Amino acid sequence: MTHCGVVIDLMHLMKPGGFDVAPFFRDIVSPPDDEGDLGLQLEPCGKMEDLRKRVRAKELNKRAMVRINLCLGEGVNVAVGIYAPAIAAKKPGPVKLYRESNEPVRSKTRTFHTQTGSLLLPSEIKKAQVYGKRQIVMEKDEVDAIKKFEDPGMILIGFKPMEKLKRHHHIRPSTFLYPEEGEVKGSACLFSALLTKCSERNVFAVCRCVSRRNYPPRFVALVPQNEELDEAKVQITPPGFNVIYLPYADDLRTLDTPRCPWASKTQVDKMKEIVTKLRFKYRSDAFENPVIQQHYRNLEALALDMDAPENTEDLIMPKVEQINQRLGPLVQDFKDLVYPIGYNPENKPGAKRKTAEAGGGADKKPKVEVTEDELRAHMQNGTLVKLTVPVLKDACKSLGFGPPAPRSRS
Repeated sequence: MTHCGVVIDLMHLMKPGGFDVAPFFRDIVSPPDDEGDLGLQLEPCGKMEDLRKRVRAKELNKRAMVRINLCLGEGVNVAVGIYAPAIAAKKPGPVKLYRESNEPVRSKTRTFHTQTGSLLLPSEIKKAQVYGKRQIVMEKDEVDAIKKFEDPGMILIGFKPMEKLKRHHHIRPSTFLYPEEGEVKGSACLFSALLTKCSERNVFAVCRCVSRRNYPPRFVALVPQNEELDEAKVQITPPGFNVIYLPYADDLRTLDTPRCPWASKTQVDKMKEIVTKLRFKYRSDAFENPVIQQHYRNLEALALDMDAPENTEDLIMPKVEQINQRLGPLVQDFKDLVYPIGYNPENKPGAKRKTAEAGGGADKKPKVEVTEDELRAHMQNGTLVKLTVPVLKDACKSLGFGPPAPRSRS
C-alpha cells in the first residue's frame, strides 16, 4: 500500500517469551524504506512510556522550512532541507467571518491616486528614495535587483576544528540540516559521507547560506550530529548537521566589566545551599502555556454555548508554601549576609522627607551601633560593605581608632 501513499507501522508491547508478531503482521506492515525513516518497526516496547514516546515521535509533522542545494564544489550539489528543532507555540491569528454565512472574508487591496482618485495598476506604482535632497525613483524590478545577492542555496567554503566555535558565536536559534533524496538522487549517500568524515575528524563545515530569495547572505557552521537510539531501537537523536548562524563583526560588541562588589565565600556557599534545596526534575511537557490554554478554553465555551469557560491552572506560578517549607531559615540567613542591617528588600521605599523650610519637620534616623564582635564577624565574612560610612565612623570612635591629631607648624 506504499504506492497509494499509505504506510502501516506496527507499534506494540511485548513481554519476554511472548507472542511473536513478525510472521502475523509480515504481509500487513509496510516494507522498510532505504533510509529507514518509515516502515517496519517490529522491535517491541517493554514499557508503556517507551510506546508513548514512539507514538509521539510519529504523530509530530516534520516539515522543512525551506529546501535548497548544498554546493560542495563545482557541479556537486546535495539537496537538503532546513528544519526548525523547536518552535514556540502561539495563538492562531483571528479569521474574519461573514455574520450571515460564517464564511471567511476575503480582503482585496487597491491603490488609488490621491488627487484624481483613479485606480492605479501595479505597473504604475513606483518606489522612491530621497538621497542628497534628491528623490530617486526606481522600478519594482530595480528594487528587487538591489535586494538580491544571489539565488537561494548553501555553498561550502571550508572546514574548521570544533575548538574554533565559541559560545558567544550564538546569535539566533540554530536549525537542522537533513538530506532530501526526493529532490536530487544520491543526496543521502553523499550527505552521510560528509557527516561521517566531519564527525571522525572533529571539524565543522563553514558555508555561505542564502535561505530564501532576497535574503541577505549569512555565514553558518554545520556541526555534525550522529544518530542515537534507545534500548527499544527508537531514534532519540537524528543524524544530520546543526546549522549555527555565525555573527558578523558588527554583531559582536565589547562590554565593560560591571563595577560591583564580589560576593564572599560565605555568601556563595549559602546560595549553593538554597539552590540545592530548590532543585527538581524538570520536564518540558509538564508545563503548559496558560495563555494558550485559556484561549482554547474560551473557544470551547463559545462553540458549546457554555456560560463560562473552565478555569486554567497556571503551572508556571511557583509553589510558595512548598518552597518556604524546603528552605526554612536559609532565606533569612542569606538576607542577613547580603543586605545591610535594618534593610528590608520587600518594603517599598518611603516618601521623601520634607525639609524644615517646607514645614516638614523630618525626624532623624536612629543611630545603629555595632559592637566589636559584630565588626569581627563582618570582617571574617567579608560583609563590611553592608555597613554605612556613619556607622563605621561611630564604631571607630567607640573603639579608639579616631583620626590622628593635626601637627602644629613651627
